Amino acid sequence: MSKRALLRLVTSICFMLCVMIFGQVTVFADEVKPDYEYNFDSEARSLVVDTGTSSNKVDGTSYGDNAEKFYTGYDGIGKARYFNGINDYISFRNKYIMHPGEKSLRFKMKKEASTFSGKVEAIITNTNLGHGFFVGIGAESHSYCPAAKNGTLYICSLRSGPNINFEIQTPESVCDGKWHDVFFVWDGTKNENSVKLYLDDMSSPIAQTTAKYDNEPDPGFGVTIGKFSAIRPETNENGMYNGYIDNIQLYNTAISLTSATTSNLKALGSNSKVDLTWDAVNKATSYTVKRAITAGGPYTAIATDITDTSYTDTAVTNGTTYYYIITAINNGTEISDSNEASAKPITDQTPPTTETKLKVVLEVAESLRLSVDDDLNVNAQMSWSSSDPTVATVNEKGIVSALAPGNTVITVKSVDGSYTDYINVLVVENADDYRLAIDLKIGETARLTADDFTNTANITWAPMDSSIANVTSKGKVTALSKGLVLISAKDAEGNIIGRVYVRVRE
Repeated sequence: MSKRALLRLVTSICFMLCVMIFGQVTVFADEVKPDYEYNFDSEARSLVVDTGTSSNKVDGTSYGDNAEKFYTGYDGIGKARYFNGINDYISFRNKYIMHPGEKSLRFKMKKEASTFSGKVEAIITNTNLGHGFFVGIGAESHSYCPAAKNGTLYICSLRSGPNINFEIQTPESVCDGKWHDVFFVWDGTKNENSVKLYLDDMSSPIAQTTAKYDNEPDPGFGVTIGKFSAIRPETNENGMYNGYIDNIQLYNTAISLTSATTSNLKALGSNSKVDLTWDAVNKATSYTVKRAITAGGPYTAIATDITDTSYTDTAVTNGTTYYYIITAINNGTEISDSNEASAKPITDQTPPTTETKLKVVLEVAESLRLSVDDDLNVNAQMSWSSSDPTVATVNEKGIVSALAPGNTVITVKSVDGSYTDYINVLVVENADDYRLAIDLKIGETARLTADDFTNTANITWAPMDSSIANVTSKGKVTALSKGLVLISAKDAEGNIIGRVYVRVRE
């Protein structure tokens, strides 16, 4: 007998022994990947892309007011879907992604207490007139959910009418405005505690129960997310969900949680690079980094034999979105893939250096208001920062407060990132008799400098419009009339070494 044939025989014998001893086979999460997965990180808008491993991909379609909108995902990473409780839902056009019998399900959800409708709300379901599988928010006094409590994460398997195979729920309401990580598994048997529910802590179930039957009838309906698959005729309820959902994973087998299912891959894009971090995977001896330019792949390996839990991808182009997964390797064998994470590297807008550049001079303890518009209220709509807050700080209104001698760069950015600007600030102990500002009223003065203020550089100062403000050879600016003027500083060779705007108000 060949070595390969002997290995097959030994494997078969071990598999048969497991079935004989335990009654069923439990597949560990580091050995299986989701059959169907929906992480909502695609740019496809109303198309809900399946990134699972099933040979038959089943994409969904998003409907409702938020069908083409994305929201911040679980733990601040990626994207999530929001359901308004009125007309938002996802349909899979009666295609089967949740099969009868043993199954595992994992997803992230967030719901505010104020949005609880007092009725059952469907998160994921394929129920059809009283039979099928239901995951949602529980509500008391519901004919098909006799044990449900208000606001719990409630799961049940219905055979027909009130004939329930099992029902399980969280002890407390999950409508608390926090993201929750939900994992459910049923091994498809009537064994004791064959049904388990985990919430946030994946080390032990928060609830468990025993199924009455070892099978489920085919409901004849595909999965719907965010509402009942069909309106309840006896109550005319549609079960619309009001809340957030992220990263749905469906397995058509029972899996046991290990650290492989919580590899928690995160991607952060910056200038010409993407930084990746992830949690260690049980039994992994190394990791392979894979990348794609479309959500769900196909992926190409870009780094192998990584033994750390971080990697920086520098072979990227700014402005392009990249999609990543991490494959855990155990002595040369792939044992699991992580979740998919995406990031878009962008060009940094680097503040200018404070050396030999045009600066605004402030005395210690003096304050200066900067502005981006004649309307000073616009300042509060911007993001302000100081490169060295020990020298000077800046508040949300653009007011700079000098603290100690030195140089700092004040940066202002719009919320959408379309506008960024900088100004150098030099803080000194004594600025003589100059009153220094950038935002000036008519008749006010300010002082500019292009050196460290201890020497007088050979500078030529030139305002673009001397009717708005003029400037002396020593950098003293006088505001003359309402408007905006750009003042340039040139060195002895005539090269422009800096510019600064002065805004004059009445």
